[in-house]
Amino acid sequence: MKRLLMIALLLVLASCAQSVTPAQTIEKYLQARVASDTTTLQQLACADWEAQAALEAESFRSANGQLEDMVCRETGQADGYTVVECDGRLLTTYDGETRERELGAYRLLQEGGEWKMCGEAASLSEAPVTDASPVPAADATEAIGPQG
Repeated sequence: MKRLLMIALLLVLASCAQSVTPAQTIEKYLQARVASDTTTLQQLACADWEAQAALEAESFRSANGQLEDMVCRETGQADGYTVVECDGRLLTTYDGETRERELGAYRLLQEGGEWKMCGEAASLSEAPVTDASPVPAADATEAIGPQG
């Protein structure tokens, strides 16, 4: 009985060790994108994103894409998706001109027990910019009108 329990425990630990995190999924997706690897992109894409994944592979075929300083992390949930934000840059070269773009944020779902990329997302770490500066005393009267 103890032996059976040990085997079951080892199987559980092995399956946990092999699971891929949402951040790792996006890192693999971005690496496949710059490599124009259509098959891998479609394997890492959710069902609704597979066609777009194929288009992305095609668009990078002649772009000589490179990833620089990529670090991805799970940042939360939004609209039923897990959001992963990546720091770093995507460099592409078209006709000798190199362009640089920040990596950004991505949406993921679990399908068939695996994390799948489902498109770009709004960053959860960027707070909305608001002007919270106080109204100077001289302007306060004008802003609220005369009292009395």
